[in-house]
Amino acid sequence: MIPLPRSARTRTPSQRSVRRSTGEHHNPPFAPSSPTTLLANIAARTDKLLLTTATTLITTNDPVRLAEEYAYLQHLSDGRVDLMMGRGNTGP
Repeated sequence: MIPLPRSARTRTPSQRSVRRSTGEHHNPPFAPSSPTTLLANIAARTDKLLLTTATTLITTNDPVRLAEEYAYLQHLSDGRVDLMMGRGNTGP
């Protein structure tokens, strides 16, 4: 397990002001198809937002790639990412 950065461990939930989330969508009119890219951009522009995924699709993505991308995003954002995983809302 990758430890959280020191600043993330010392902050309480009340010190992280606002939570923003995005999901993974591949059909119009929704965006984005790459939540890690969007969340990395937001993380670079903010320092207090808690960044979350509405749902990260585990049925259509490689689990190793997901782990690598979100671990890297966690480091870029100084520990401000919460990851929510799900199977999506459509059948196989």
